[in-house]
Amino acid sequence: MRRDHVIVISLLSLTASAALAQDTNIIERPIDQQEAAAIGRGSTFLVGGGVVWQAPATFTGGGDLSILRAYGAVDVSTPVDRGMAVSAGIEWDGNWYDFGTGTPLGNAIGGADPWDTIVNATVNLGTTIRVDSDWTVLLQGFASTNGEDGADFSDTITGGGFGAFSYRMGPDFNLGLGIIGSSRIEDDPLIVPVILIDWELEQGIRLSNVDAPQAFPTGPGIELVFDVSKECHVAFGGRWSYQRFRLDDAGPAARSDGVGEDQSIPLWVRSGWRRGAARMDVVFGFNAMQELTISDSSGDQLAAADMNPAILLGAFFSVDF
Repeated sequence: MRRDHVIVISLLSLTASAALAQDTNIIERPIDQQEAAAIGRGSTFLVGGGVVWQAPATFTGGGDLSILRAYGAVDVSTPVDRGMAVSAGIEWDGNWYDFGTGTPLGNAIGGADPWDTIVNATVNLGTTIRVDSDWTVLLQGFASTNGEDGADFSDTITGGGFGAFSYRMGPDFNLGLGIIGSSRIEDDPLIVPVILIDWELEQGIRLSNVDAPQAFPTGPGIELVFDVSKECHVAFGGRWSYQRFRLDDAGPAARSDGVGEDQSIPLWVRSGWRRGAARMDVVFGFNAMQELTISDSSGDQLAAADMNPAILLGAFFSVDF
């Protein structure tokens, strides 16, 4: 079974100064069909959003934490020549942390909450170049702001770039390699290799990291996708999540203008429905191996704490036109 694909470029929610790509797609269908369709319809717009709630879970050193996260994204792609398109996008996410009393991070700064509301936003500009019927190249640059609500804006800015290529190894197998480079707040630049894959193992079963909806934070990661019908699918996936952000100047002096970090490995089950241009997805999963750290304004670590696994519940929507 051969599926028609459309090139979609999206570098979603490059959160914190690490600015890790959450969904970078280079997906293909035959060059003549795709280019004719793209040139005929002009620009393509995609709008998406969603929420994820992380249920209360305990730190291994005492205390607990719950998190509500919201996501939004707008992307536009425009063909400028046969075999070439340019894209631009804005991605945003808000993260509301609810720390309980007696957490290891709070204890390290005199009992105060380590941080509260973290806001990340990214603007990206890129181009896709179709070299021939099999090879595609993606280049993209981005600038991000990653900080607690109230942090000095100039101290929250990071930036970087992304480059990748994709090769259509067969009618149902696309494989690509890429690399992301980004500056980080009070830390060395981060370089992350990325594998892009979209492989139909057999009819109705795919191994992919380019199938998630707009604004869904899936990468770097991978999903095993089962097509239940033409409009519905179920996916099992996981990824590495990383955020690094500037804190505000409130609270104890030790954490004033400091740096927070949140990394984990979320694992999930996702069910998606698509009807025309609209798409809806619900997610259930667990956040595993979560570690939070807090550092002073120079990036020197004050405390780190591991969390026990936490339940994740989420819902996402997207529309393209």
